[in-house]
Amino acid sequence: MVKRDFRVVAEKSKLVEIAQKLVDSFSQRDKLFKHYTDVPEYKIPQNVELGSREHAFFIMLSVGFDARERSEIVYDAGKRLVQDHNVDVLAKLKYEDLRKIVVRYIPENVSVHSRTVFDIFKLLSDFQNDPRLLFDGIRDYDSARRKLTQIYGYGNGKSSLLIKNFLRFGYLEFDNRFDCSPKIDTHMIKMSVGMQAIRFVDNRSGSFLEERLNPGQTIGIRIDGIRNLLETGYR
Repeated sequence: MVKRDFRVVAEKSKLVEIAQKLVDSFSQRDKLFKHYTDVPEYKIPQNVELGSREHAFFIMLSVGFDARERSEIVYDAGKRLVQDHNVDVLAKLKYEDLRKIVVRYIPENVSVHSRTVFDIFKLLSDFQNDPRLLFDGIRDYDSARRKLTQIYGYGNGKSSLLIKNFLRFGYLEFDNRFDCSPKIDTHMIKMSVGMQAIRFVDNRSGSFLEERLNPGQTIGIRIDGIRNLLETGYR
């Protein structure tokens, strides 16, 4: 194991360069964004309208299933669950009965997923079973994230993913949209380190740690949000 005597540094010029390329690509709908409307969160359940309570449930349940699974699998599971069941009926089920339903849609990690879904309905019981009401009056990231701490499995990652999607679909609005941590996963860490947009600097020697780390050790360094990364400042 590598001794954790290091700091994380963001290369501002590299981040700006990457962000500009992504914005240009998105605007022109080329390369990565050529089929942007086909991403999983846009494949909404049948007979469900964008902006409806059921659509918000689809997003919230799908994000809840997001644990070591491909996005296509988790959003498809959320879509089919909302298509097949009345959310008001699901909300009244006991845990064991809910678990029997959840396993039909996403059999892997069923205990974790069932607990997450159960906690979602438990939390929303105070909001008329409507996810769109969950963030009423909330205008900042930290307050929104704290709302989700009652849901099993909702750490910084899932919370950030749900908040991003709710911002995208208009179920939440911040005074400052940039006040939002993205979901940081192993793929993002690998790409950021690979493009040298994020560097791990040895506090004693000043050298870049990632040049001496194997891939497994690099991924073992957890980054819980862009704020933690930026607290070190830019070089």
